[in-house]
Amino acid sequence: MLTTKLIYQKRTAYYKQPLKFAKKQNIIRDTLILMILGGLFGALLAFIVI
Repeated sequence: MLTTKLIYQKRTAYYKQPLKFAKKQNIIRDTLILMILGGLFGALLAFIVI
């Protein structure tokens, strides 16, 4: 959630202009960022538990 809020800080400015907001989104970039962060968080959590 935090990364999405950081990437799309001005989302409310595009509230009534969904097409402009859709053009700013990059699904592949966002997915890769969230996958990497999720992997790091999961590895850290596994390291702490084990």
